[in-house]
Amino acid sequence: MKNLIFSLFLLVSGLAIANDNAPVAIRPMSNEVLKELSDAKNMEEAPDSEAAVSPGEEQSLGCVCDCPPIYYPKSAHWIVALSAFGDSIAIEDGSVWQVNGYDTDLIHYWFPDDPVTITQNRDWFSSYKYLIVNQNNGSSVAANLSLGPIIDEEHSLQIAYIDHYNDLLELSDHSHWKISSRDHYLFLEWALGDYIIVGVNNGCDSSSPFILINSNMDNCVRAKQY
Repeated sequence: MKNLIFSLFLLVSGLAIANDNAPVAIRPMSNEVLKELSDAKNMEEAPDSEAAVSPGEEQSLGCVCDCPPIYYPKSAHWIVALSAFGDSIAIEDGSVWQVNGYDTDLIHYWFPDDPVTITQNRDWFSSYKYLIVNQNNGSSVAANLSLGPIIDEEHSLQIAYIDHYNDLLELSDHSHWKISSRDHYLFLEWALGDYIIVGVNNGCDSSSPFILINSNMDNCVRAKQY
């Protein structure tokens, strides 16, 4: 499957056809949630000093020859394919990320198997929701999710259990998560079977060091693993 994705990236930009991928934003957020999301963004305080995670602060996972296999924590991913035009990348679960045109030059210095993390883009004037940070060289690009994880792929995660009342969920890899109470209004619209990508929280709420990105809703919540 990895070779297939890589071949498609070399032929076309952004994988125009990918029938095996989960859709993005197939279930739009309600108007009420969109309003609350906008209000929360306007009122959000400055990031906690202990919670803020700059691109260079994530643990480096650079490859060294003759070392044991690399261990990837849940918030770390790795590149499996790069667009020939530098406008999109695919990670290990098959999800495809459209890169800001201003950042495409950086992609020429990225390579398959480079470890990356995904975090929120805090640029108020950007239409791109996320930053993808290359842990080998510290550079980052603004990006949006354009294709969700490949359906039933080994590395793809889905919601296996959900408790809206207590803000809890379990993913298909049996990991358990507690959602930040600040994102309860977003979490209420999540559902069993939604595809999830784990990222790093670089904003406020130091008790929730991760973000969970929902491909079906095209939004994310802050969370901690327990």
